Amino acid sequence: MSKLSRTISIPLAVVLALGTAPLLTGCFGNPIQNLVKGATGGQVDVGGTSIPADFPKNVPVLDGKVVLAGAIGKGADKVWNVTVQVTGADPSADLEAKLKSAGFKETAVTPNGTAGKSIVAADDTHSLLVVIAKDKDAWVVSYSVGPATSK
Repeated sequence: MSKLSRTISIPLAVVLALGTAPLLTGCFGNPIQNLVKGATGGQVDVGGTSIPADFPKNVPVLDGKVVLAGAIGKGADKVWNVTVQVTGADPSADLEAKLKSAGFKETAVTPNGTAGKSIVAADDTHSLLVVIAKDKDAWVVSYSVGPATSK
């Protein structure tokens, strides 16, 4: 598998696995984790509710309730996904300020009116995609973090 294909397919697998995992829990267990483990050689952790211990410390995560967290891969190719529920006003400006303060440079920001925003940013070691979406009385902030694409 080429580096570009791996760079695209691993985060996609994480997003699909973590996004569908809550739908597949309960009496059926979590078959997605087994599928992803098979496709990735077993380097996957799907479905936690706390930030993984090895989550990059340089990535600022907003305060809130962690509703889903996991990772796929190992070493320099590891990718994490953390989803946090945040109450209060739109957290976009706060997150953008924290990213800038931590040394991240935004490469794309896609506003979605009052319903949220997507932010693509990177520093020297990590690339990230953050999706902020309004969900009833709270905001859902989903972080996908992987290795920097260029150094």
